[in-house]
Amino acid sequence: MSFEYENNNTIESLSEVFKTLASGATITITNVPESSSAALTLNLTLSGFVKIESTSGSISASKPNYNLGSAVTIDDKNTIDGASLLRSEDLKKPDEKDLKADCGTGKEKKKRACANCTCGLAEEIAKNDSLSVEQREDPKSACGSCYLGDAFRCASCPYLGKPAFKPGEKPSLVMLDDDSMDI
Repeated sequence: MSFEYENNNTIESLSEVFKTLASGATITITNVPESSSAALTLNLTLSGFVKIESTSGSISASKPNYNLGSAVTIDDKNTIDGASLLRSEDLKKPDEKDLKADCGTGKEKKKRACANCTCGLAEEIAKNDSLSVEQREDPKSACGSCYLGDAFRCASCPYLGKPAFKPGEKPSLVMLDDDSMDI
């Protein structure tokens, strides 16, 4: 289809022409002034035309071969296989000792759990260290603020879960018999 350039080649008018053309059809606009060539090329692009070619005094454009709302399958020849990214050593399950963080002071000294131990060394040490009879009868606190209550006690406090008490005293629980009622 070919027609001469008019000064009113707007996006709306070119869109109407676009709708009437068949898929793959070509339109040629002749006698296009050099000053209007860039604006007309932009209007053709915004109207949906593709393969826009400008020659001296004329512009040709094509309607694409696909229809509005059509679907196309994409070849997966350029996709990356996820299995090829992994090495054989990446697939091995780590040992328990490899998962533990390096807590403690060093290899030649006795290991001590750090303050915020997450590797399990603190629990392991707690299992190995059994409390003596003296420690059970007169427990000592690491923080020294046990008498203030649970909000101020450290995680290893022997008084954890017990009520606040006066400094120097041992906490004692007064058990009341709430099960019996006088009617």
